[in-house]
Amino acid sequence: MELTIFIFIFLLFIWLPSAFYSAQVAHQKGYNGTDWGIGGFFFGTIALIAVAGLPDRRLRKYIRQIGEKQNAIPVDKESVKKSVEQSVELSDELIDGNTKISFSMPEDSTKEEIYKELVDALEVEDCRLEKYNVTSFDLDIDSWGKQFIVNSEKKDRLIVLTGSYRGNKIIWSGRI
Repeated sequence: MELTIFIFIFLLFIWLPSAFYSAQVAHQKGYNGTDWGIGGFFFGTIALIAVAGLPDRRLRKYIRQIGEKQNAIPVDKESVKKSVEQSVELSDELIDGNTKISFSMPEDSTKEEIYKELVDALEVEDCRLEKYNVTSFDLDIDSWGKQFIVNSEKKDRLIVLTGSYRGNKIIWSGRI
């Protein structure tokens, strides 16, 4: 009986908080919080120490972007090559690949409402989605944030918008 109580107290005060904090720290550093939460539950404080030692993905990404923008570090040639290929492909399909689009929506908007607002915003820019044979659109939420992806018959990811939180609204923005 005493052993059962000891195990219960140990799980309650050591293992469960380790799982919770492992998940929180991993999520804040840009890793999958669920995986690290499960690891924290099974390995306790060892997982918490391990996740604390992980490099911060978000911070590294932002520092790299700032450094590339200020020409302090060389631009990653692979990402430039991919963006050039994408802009060549997009220039055949869309206007010029340089049209910026941005609009705000309530945080609890459905993907259908976001798509309708995108269509309305594109009509203002004289670009109509009807001619691109849109096959699907989806809302993707991961540890990096929110993305709204529009796919067409010819090209997956015809449009990708990134959502950033501003109070109780989300600002959707991207290039078309």
